[in-house]
Amino acid sequence: MTTNWIIRPYTDSEDNHVDSAGNHAVAGKAFKAGDIIYQARIEGTTLTRTRTSVQVGEHEHFENELLMYMDHSYKPTTFFVIRAERDGDLQRRWLEVVALDDVALGQALTFDYNTTEVSRSCPFFDNESQRWVSGFKGLS
Repeated sequence: MTTNWIIRPYTDSEDNHVDSAGNHAVAGKAFKAGDIIYQARIEGTTLTRTRTSVQVGEHEHFENELLMYMDHSYKPTTFFVIRAERDGDLQRRWLEVVALDDVALGQALTFDYNTTEVSRSCPFFDNESQRWVSGFKGLS
């Protein structure tokens, strides 16, 4: 069975700046631009942002088994779409991870943290771009 994503250790040539265990998410197969790589129902949100959460509402943060392993990049391979659907009085929300461009098998699944967070709980310096990653509130 082919999975859309895999959690694997960093190689010697990859930067390990996010996960202390040395793992990150990569594509489990090739994707075309616009393909949905992953979809998760948004539930169990909290008011507390963490190093691995994604902001999905003004004061809502969401933890997830894939998202916590996705690295930051100013040249990301993915972007997120939040979709809502109504079933009577019940509203469900989904977070979709979508390929920004074509993504090759084994390529890192990344997103720009500044596009989803007002402010990061743990800002950091991005060595590749020589810029701080602190959320869109800190962009100039």
